[in-house]
Amino acid sequence: MNLRPYALPLAAALAIAAAAPALTGCVALGVAAVGTGVMVAADRRSSGAQLDDQTIELKVATDAGARWGDLTQAARLRESESVP
Repeated sequence: MNLRPYALPLAAALAIAAAAPALTGCVALGVAAVGTGVMVAADRRSSGAQLDDQTIELKVATDAGARWGDLTQAARLRESESVP
């Protein structure tokens, strides 16, 4: 029995099977990239302005959390509960 014709497909299948655990995050990364691209494209502001706004929002949230701790989490929970 000559196994030579099956060597390349078998090697490719084994390589894919071996690499699969390492590539599990690629799907999530691709979905996040598409979602981010859609959000940037749908907004009329430039991507630089959007990035600046996100940076400011992160700094404010970090400072507020450092100053008031649990109070900011409670306020966010109340806001999320009141939105239908």
